[in-house]
Amino acid sequence: MNPFRRSLKQAIDQKEKRVRQKGNIDKDGVYLAEQFARLLDLQSAICRELEQIADQLPDISDRHACLNLAQRMLPLIKRAHEFEEAQIWPILSVETTTILDIKETLNRLSFEHWGDEDFAEQVFHLLRDYAQMPEREKADALAWTLRGFFQNMQRHIAFEREFLLPLIANRE
Repeated sequence: MNPFRRSLKQAIDQKEKRVRQKGNIDKDGVYLAEQFARLLDLQSAICRELEQIADQLPDISDRHACLNLAQRMLPLIKRAHEFEEAQIWPILSVETTTILDIKETLNRLSFEHWGDEDFAEQVFHLLRDYAQMPEREKADALAWTLRGFFQNMQRHIAFEREFLLPLIANRE
């Protein structure tokens, strides 16, 4: 287990212990950190699946799985972004102002979310079309587009995992 995961797990375990001792349900700290981490993990899994498809092109071994991925991708990304903007960012905006001015970063991430969702919609249509009727001459362009999308998403996810998630997980 890498040091980041270990420290995150320790922080979550300590928070859960305090919550159990108080006898109430944690509505923010641990719960939000766990939910946030889970959504980041799910998005990372989507990126890995997209990479596998890009690596397989021009031949997709399971066109049904490709269609399934296309249908799951955009709703998951939108759900993750809505969760972040509605649950995580308000807490960070209020609680981290003494540490740093995070509002500019959150505004930038909001614009990235819009771009990611637009790009995800394009990827959805390209994947769906290719899975329904593969055209070998379009495989290189699709692979390039998939890589552009999932690499951008991976960078975004890594930033949120390394910067925002610890701020939520380590809240007192």
